[in-house]
Amino acid sequence: MEDQVTVWIDRRDDEAFPTAGWESGLPPGISSAQWPRSRTSGLPLMHGFTIQVPPRFRAKGADRVALSYFHPGDSESYPCKEAAITRVDAILAGGALEESEQGHPFWEAVRDHARASHPATVYHRDILDHDHAIVWHTEAELRGPRCPRPETPLPEGIDGKAMHLDDPVATEGRLCFLESQPQRVYIQLGWPLHPVQMEEDELRDNGFGEMVMEIETDVGGVNYGDGNCQIDLENGLLDWACT
Repeated sequence: MEDQVTVWIDRRDDEAFPTAGWESGLPPGISSAQWPRSRTSGLPLMHGFTIQVPPRFRAKGADRVALSYFHPGDSESYPCKEAAITRVDAILAGGALEESEQGHPFWEAVRDHARASHPATVYHRDILDHDHAIVWHTEAELRGPRCPRPETPLPEGIDGKAMHLDDPVATEGRLCFLESQPQRVYIQLGWPLHPVQMEEDELRDNGFGEMVMEIETDVGGVNYGDGNCQIDLENGLLDWACT
């Protein structure tokens, strides 16, 4: 995979294909406090997948050999109340808990997250003002224990359905590297990309460089409205569109 300009990652159980990582399930090498959270609701984002990254796409340094992608689930379907949004924003910015929030597991978890952010986490805000996150892992972190999904009672005004917190974590599925492009691309590193509402040249005009990742809808429970998503791993850009 090291010399391929374009790398394809697919769902395959066949051991003849080299393992790339896993879809759904749980991420490795982070603590509960470091699990990426929505900057709007404070809810833990959904773990979409974790993959090994070939050297040419290691945008955060040669020692960051893998990444985990987290997405906002169904956030557009389950908005939270404005008062809750205001408090989440204040706490994530370093503000103290109010007296009524002290001792509440959710608010304390949001505070702990603000204090314990993973040093190689990159947040992306999409066109709907929802958060996505990439966490880059060292080899040791990738081989480390899986992190349980943070779960706490929720305060009034915040609905856990957005991140499917009422459901069990989806079962982990094997992802593997392919040597040639499959009929349907699930995860791809490198060009050419396949945006559904613009041309490749428009992505380049918007600043997309060579270290890019493309994700098909449904991978790891993500919802791009039957479209797909493009992420520039080096320049911190994200664009997605539905069909």
